Amino acid sequence: MTFRRFGGISTLNPELCISLASLGHEVACLVVDATQREIDEALAGGVKLVTAPKDAVITHENRLLLFDRSRLPGFLPEAVFGHDHITGSAAYHIAERVYDRVPYVHFVHTLPEEIEPYKSRSGSSYLRAASKADAQIKQCELAKLVVAIGPRIYRDIDTRLAANSVCQFQNLDQA
Repeated sequence: MTFRRFGGISTLNPELCISLASLGHEVACLVVDATQREIDEALAGGVKLVTAPKDAVITHENRLLLFDRSRLPGFLPEAVFGHDHITGSAAYHIAERVYDRVPYVHFVHTLPEEIEPYKSRSGSSYLRAASKADAQIKQCELAKLVVAIGPRIYRDIDTRLAANSVCQFQNLDQA
């Protein structure tokens, strides 16, 4: 499938969607953009791939915030999944406001403090990492379920969320 092309979130999410569809769930996946080929391939896997509304000013992942029910008429999700800072805020917005408090599941793929320094040579990478880490914890606290990708991330997020009894937290390595 061409919509699984970069690794990380862009590989895990389609695999997750296809797996859920194969178990009999009706699955829709909201993406910023998709080619007709990607839409057709997703549909062949039982997944309805839905593109975000176009906007002249709002760009990239922020376009996901423009999603409304008219993009998927008659569809009512059992849960809405978000991934890190990439789609987490948009997914929470969709779960909470668009679909009137459907459970939000937050997937944690990264530890910003560890990866941000490698993304930029500027001195502000540590500030950016701290900001992303704070946002990530807030997203976890809003979620009904938090899923860590890998044992290192599990241990880190588990420690940070230990005082939060609202979240359920699942280590996929032990599931």
